[in-house]
Amino acid sequence: MKNNSDIKNGIRYILCESEFEFIDYLRPTNDLWKPDPMGWIFRGQANSRWELIPKVFRKKTKISFTEESVEGPDKDIHQQIKYEWDLLYNFFWLSDEIGLQIPGDDIIFRDINATKYEIDKSIDDLSWPHPKIIETMALAQHHGVPTRLLDFTRTGLIAAFFAGFWSLEIDIDDEKNELGVDYSKNGLCVWALARELKHFSNNRIKELTVPRVGNKFLHSQNGLFLNDQNVNSFWKENNTYPALENVVSSLASHIDTSTRKYIAVKLILPFRFRHDLLRALRMERITMAHLMPSYDIVAKTLEWQRDKKVLFLNFN
Repeated sequence: MKNNSDIKNGIRYILCESEFEFIDYLRPTNDLWKPDPMGWIFRGQANSRWELIPKVFRKKTKISFTEESVEGPDKDIHQQIKYEWDLLYNFFWLSDEIGLQIPGDDIIFRDINATKYEIDKSIDDLSWPHPKIIETMALAQHHGVPTRLLDFTRTGLIAAFFAGFWSLEIDIDDEKNELGVDYSKNGLCVWALARELKHFSNNRIKELTVPRVGNKFLHSQNGLFLNDQNVNSFWKENNTYPALENVVSSLASHIDTSTRKYIAVKLILPFRFRHDLLRALRMERITMAHLMPSYDIVAKTLEWQRDKKVLFLNFN
């Protein structure tokens, strides 16, 4: 990339040369986000090579809680949706059984006739996901259930933390992984999308939120979700899921270049800076304990900082 920055198909790519440059870009006061610093949302990814694809559509993802051998995505879009519904249904009922409050609690989960009529209809006519289950889907996604939603945050440095945190699961000391990818030449990244993207896409890309009351993790992470509402029709025609960055690129022709030159930004940080990034974010009071506040996570965070050698224990 010339001068470590390039714009292509509505996306600005920036390769950072230190953790501090990376962090500086992600502050809302940076000129990168003008004229509307609050008009962006962010997603951290452990590997800059990974596409923006929801977990339920990624290869080798287990998409059933009852059948261990079932891995997605299924070639039949109707069967794929049935698996997605079963994941949510099982999440809903076990949560209810142990007394957890569930946003989006609706008769559609509790009445077998409503379930059969409304869910089966949304599967048959490909109108899935049904509007009445969106809140439950978002909650499930936030707690690790594979769904067709992508997690985002309104805060760039929170996205940076998750990119750095999960990048430590990648062993870059291995010359190549089982897929032949040379990780030593790779990096973690943060994607930023302009919120007006939903207007460029005629609401194809939809933002989803759930109430923060009773969901302190979502509140701490300033979280929200994106859903590509054209997935089912695209899948039926192409037998594959469209990566979100490809959707963004396809919308580039709608940009008024006199006022905006890009509608997405991809910030990349080489893996060699990942420990330094996490230490710097600790000084900003951004850790897993801050983003998932509970006593269990406090203990796990302290263990993790020790084991991953990102110690910074001066709390005063």
